[in-house]
Amino acid sequence: MKGKKILGAVPAVLALCMAMAPGVWAEDELAAAPETEMTEYTERETGNVSINSTNFPDAVFRAYISEKLDWNQDNILSEEEINGATGISIYDSNLSSIKGIEHFTKLVHLSLDGNMLTSVDLSKNTALEELDLSSNQLTSLDVTNNTALRWLTCNDNKLTSLNVSKNTDLTYFRCGNNQLTSLDVSKNTALTTLYCGGNKLTSLDLSKNTVLTDLSCDYGNLTTLDLSYNTALENVSCFGNKLTSLNVRNCTYLISLSCDQNQLTSLDVTNNTALEWLYCYENQLTSLNVSNNTALIGLYCGGNKLTSLDVTNNPALDGLECNANKLTSLNVSKNTALTLLDCDGNQITSLDVSKNTSLQRLYCNGNQLTSLNVSNNTALTRLDCGGNKLTSIDVSKNTALMSLGCQFNQIGKLDVSKNTGLTELNCGNNNLTTLDVSKNTALEELTCSGNPLTSLDVSKNTSLTGLYCFGGAYEISAVSGRYTLSSLPAGFDPAKASNWKGATYDSSLKSLKNFTNQYVYYDYNCGNGFTGTFTLYVKNYGEIDPVSDFVERLYVNLLGRASDPKGKANHVNSIRSGKSACDVAKNFVLSTELANKKLSNKEFVTRMYKTMLDRNPDAKGLARWTAALDNGCSYGYVLQGFGKSAEFTRLCESYGVTRGSYTSPEYRDRNEKLTAYVSRLYTVALGRKYDIKGLNNHTGRYINGTKTAEEIAYSFVFSTEFKNKKLTDEQFVDCMYNSLFGRTADAGGKNRWLTKMKNGMTREQVFKGFTSSAEFKAMVAKFGL
Repeated sequence: MKGKKILGAVPAVLALCMAMAPGVWAEDELAAAPETEMTEYTERETGNVSINSTNFPDAVFRAYISEKLDWNQDNILSEEEINGATGISIYDSNLSSIKGIEHFTKLVHLSLDGNMLTSVDLSKNTALEELDLSSNQLTSLDVTNNTALRWLTCNDNKLTSLNVSKNTDLTYFRCGNNQLTSLDVSKNTALTTLYCGGNKLTSLDLSKNTVLTDLSCDYGNLTTLDLSYNTALENVSCFGNKLTSLNVRNCTYLISLSCDQNQLTSLDVTNNTALEWLYCYENQLTSLNVSNNTALIGLYCGGNKLTSLDVTNNPALDGLECNANKLTSLNVSKNTALTLLDCDGNQITSLDVSKNTSLQRLYCNGNQLTSLNVSNNTALTRLDCGGNKLTSIDVSKNTALMSLGCQFNQIGKLDVSKNTGLTELNCGNNNLTTLDVSKNTALEELTCSGNPLTSLDVSKNTSLTGLYCFGGAYEISAVSGRYTLSSLPAGFDPAKASNWKGATYDSSLKSLKNFTNQYVYYDYNCGNGFTGTFTLYVKNYGEIDPVSDFVERLYVNLLGRASDPKGKANHVNSIRSGKSACDVAKNFVLSTELANKKLSNKEFVTRMYKTMLDRNPDAKGLARWTAALDNGCSYGYVLQGFGKSAEFTRLCESYGVTRGSYTSPEYRDRNEKLTAYVSRLYTVALGRKYDIKGLNNHTGRYINGTKTAEEIAYSFVFSTEFKNKKLTDEQFVDCMYNSLFGRTADAGGKNRWLTKMKNGMTREQVFKGFTSSAEFKAMVAKFGL
């Protein structure tokens, strides 16, 4: 029974002894003692522990103790309650301290996973048999006093070392996902389960752990693993290391082996006759003998260098992944239980799956198959046979199919009318001229790009969220420069086609004319809110020469004349030899012939719009480019800008020429605003138009960082040319206002400067006064300088 007061807590005989003994408190002295002293004395002498912030500072821990272990809810733990606490479980509760745990010396089970613990002291809890401290933030853990431990879980912490040499009774040990560089389990001879993956272990000695049945040491730095002493092993996971050697020959009870993502060049599993699951993908195996592993259910050996694989002795196989090897053949006729077969990325020329009637998923992409019969595989839900040489595929019997990928083959016809459960279909890059998906109302994603389709109707596919339909070209031949659209495959509706490029659509005759490209592009309303882009290839386009027509437009629109045969031939040959449209256009834009025409800047820009954008200029664009020329930029600057436009890109595409690009080498074309700033100084300060050499010099010095905007202005104002103007002081001040402020002088300001000059201020000082002002800086900022 617990006592709240001292007299009630001490047996009568003890009270009597206390009264008689010298130096011992009398009853009245005890009554007068402070309550805290009385409480401490009570706890010390009786074993009672108050549930307060001193004994249990963590609020979460304290609340748990109060709710779960204080049986009579009096906020004090009696010796009986303490000794009765054999198990504590607090998980995912932001627990940060378990101070007070030392009182529970009878504790057998302690589970504190998923908290915020950075340290724990369990030195008093010597009766512990099961301890779970996983998913905390522990940097160290001392369990040397916990010699009764049978179960220890401390994974997902920050431990750099761990001593379990005293825990000789351990049977279950989990310390994965820490930062351990070494682990000694030589004294833990009772271990049956060890999970130590996700550390930095470079070696692991398990020679003393002869009763081990489950081992996981994945994602480390192990280079060798000798399991020859671990004959009881049933499950081994050592993937994601750097293993070059793995010995499992004596593990005759082995059921599951995961040694994938290592550097193994050989693997001997001939003695592992109980093996059901083998994961050895992404190694460097050149051969694999599984003939003795007749119990195999899953074999995953992809990403190796296997040239052959014999699975005829593995009739229980449910899943086989042998993708990304060098197999030329694969016999699965004995594997009638297969539900998954992945042989992607090999060199297989034929594949017989007629006996695999349970097959649900078949991946055989990237091989050299010329035919594939899946008529017996009625359970198939996914079939991926892309990247082969198939000319046809019959899926009419595969009514359970939900996903079909047969892209990059040579299939000319595809009937998916029976596959009403299809949600995904990829038949891109084949030879399909028509595709009917009207029965596939569950379809969510359809890829049919790269086929010579001319139309597509997905109006019935109301679940469709993704449609990829572009590329590919249907061959046509123009007759007398025209092609009648009624000759296209069934289903094409001219009313659903729009945005024709490469030819003109004549709606009155429902035909194409004026071909400007061997490829004709158009958008097609596929229904249900989707638009596809389709292409026609004009076989006899040789009757028309679009490159020649492109060059002719340069002559006519820029030079204002018809081409001369020799000049035109040179330009056409340049394009056909690899020159771009911009390369050839440059020869016209920067030609002496065009310069000698002395066009107004407005007229030149107008000609550029007609030549490169195939239209008259809009008012805003005309003003913008004319201003650039007026301010000193070259014809090449306009070519540079027009050459990058989307409109010119489309024009080049329509003529079948490469657009390319042009970059003017002149400094005046590097920064349009800088050029305008310098050009303005010529006009305002020197009273004349710029000369090209001087304009390039000044802009080049600013671009190269050798002169500032102020220094450029100085070179004008104090040049010999400017001095030769012999301006009066008044004229000089007026010029400074116009040149450096961009306005006429105000009377007050002008008079102040003239007075200062009369009093001895030099012109250089006046210049410096102007350029030091906020108004000059604001003016320069307008030019982006």
